[in-house]
Amino acid sequence: MTAMKTAVKKVDVTLLEKDVASTQSALKHAVLMLSKSASKGVIPKKRASRKISRLTLKVNKLAQ
Repeated sequence: MTAMKTAVKKVDVTLLEKDVASTQSALKHAVLMLSKSASKGVIPKKRASRKISRLTLKVNKLAQ
């Protein structure tokens, strides 16, 4: 749970820095952690899906 939260926060921090490469790598790690948490039942699957979707939209918006 803590590692997942940290991964999501890292994406938010890199979004503020506006560095596309590091943001995309942080997103990849966050997606992995969210998916892993959902598959183990730590968080509901729909919540993980929603967080992944919202983070991906933010990162894609920065990349444009």
